[in-house]
Amino acid sequence: MDKSDTAPCRYHQRNPGKWHCRDCDLALCGDCKPMADRLPDDVPCPLCRTPMADLDAGPPFWQHWREILRYGLERTVLIFIGVIGLVQLITPAGLTTLLAGLPVLILFLYYMAVIIDRSACGSISPPVMAELTDRTRIDARMEWVKAGLVYALALLAAGLIGSPLVLGMVVLLAAMAFPASVMAVTIDEQYRAAFDYRRLTTIARRLGMDYNLLAAATLAVAAIPVLVFYLPGLILPTFIHATLLTLVYGWAGLSLSHAIAGVLYQYRRKLEFGAGMDPIDRPLPPKPAVYEPVQALADARVQMAEDQLDHARVTIGEAMTRYPRNRELNRRFEELLAANGQISALKNHVERVLHRKVSDGDVTGAVDHWLHHRDSLEGWEPKISATRHRMAMELEKRGDPRTAVRLLLALPKMDPRYGRLPEACLDAARMLEEHFADHAKAEPLRKFVQTRYPGRAASWYEKYQLVDKNLQEHTKPIG
Repeated sequence: MDKSDTAPCRYHQRNPGKWHCRDCDLALCGDCKPMADRLPDDVPCPLCRTPMADLDAGPPFWQHWREILRYGLERTVLIFIGVIGLVQLITPAGLTTLLAGLPVLILFLYYMAVIIDRSACGSISPPVMAELTDRTRIDARMEWVKAGLVYALALLAAGLIGSPLVLGMVVLLAAMAFPASVMAVTIDEQYRAAFDYRRLTTIARRLGMDYNLLAAATLAVAAIPVLVFYLPGLILPTFIHATLLTLVYGWAGLSLSHAIAGVLYQYRRKLEFGAGMDPIDRPLPPKPAVYEPVQALADARVQMAEDQLDHARVTIGEAMTRYPRNRELNRRFEELLAANGQISALKNHVERVLHRKVSDGDVTGAVDHWLHHRDSLEGWEPKISATRHRMAMELEKRGDPRTAVRLLLALPKMDPRYGRLPEACLDAARMLEEHFADHAKAEPLRKFVQTRYPGRAASWYEKYQLVDKNLQEHTKPIG
């Protein structure tokens, strides 16, 4: 037995596998892929992105061809075929045969529609008598009877022409379109769908090799009349030929209908939804920036459940090299660093996050992030000058000038990586005077900037004189 038939879910051992990737030997259950059975397209493997096998759909139809052939030999099917053959046998030749043949054909097509209707829902047994008179499904089944009559009349017209070439072409075209017509009518419950060219070609394309095999089987069934009537050495009366033809064609046609509907049951998830009928072969997959972080988080969650914290940290870290701004990746990475007691590594990571947020213009987010981690990092403060300056200005707006001044006073006097240190010194002086009236600490800072960067100091003075005229006395340049 194939391993995929019994493999439990990789992540939920108590659940049977519903989807299986043969390349990765990965089985997933419905909890791993919620709502996947409602999607119109293949379910991709989270590892290799190739379509996963749907274990609920069963093996391809051609692997159980014996069961398909035996379907036409079930007792209820044989009784129906026998009744049809008996009617054909006792009907006298001539015009009466044609008149009696039409209701017999309608009855046969209706029984075929019942088989298709049931098999398309997963039934493997022939219908019983009570199901033939199910009033809730009569209208839908009669739509298929209409489509079947069109096919039958087309074949009859081609036969009456008397040209073997014309008959052969009509039989070939009918065999190619018949399986798709059956599926289209069953899904839409409208006989017009059986002759919608775009719909038929879309169905054939989505089924691929399975449809080619169905079309070949349909062509073989359509060739039964030729084999029966022109078999060398077979010399029987015409009515015997007709009865034999009815029996053989009835058995083959009903078995074929069961096979076509069974394939429809396997592919119904793709064919019954609008997105599954689009002319695009496959919908565009989600962008890597969407599914790769989610995949890394899911893998890390499993590793954490197995107490493999180092492996989980590496998994998240590798994903962060490609998506450093993903919030969930950063949050989980920080949790793993804290759980492992790697405080130094956590400080370096938070430093990078703060600098990235400040560079992106999210100073508010940077301050919130730092305040969230400040206690766990033992009062740690960012080292990058640009980060400290911008965060200090935001802290002053929030009403925390003491922390803002502490950040600014710890800035170096020279930093080639940051060109606004003069303004940072003047901001520190302004805060000292405005919030704490500490002119003694503010004066050296102003003198340093006025001496080294007089032009920058003049621009800063002009800016803040326009904003707050109360600082004019303390921001006047030294002559």
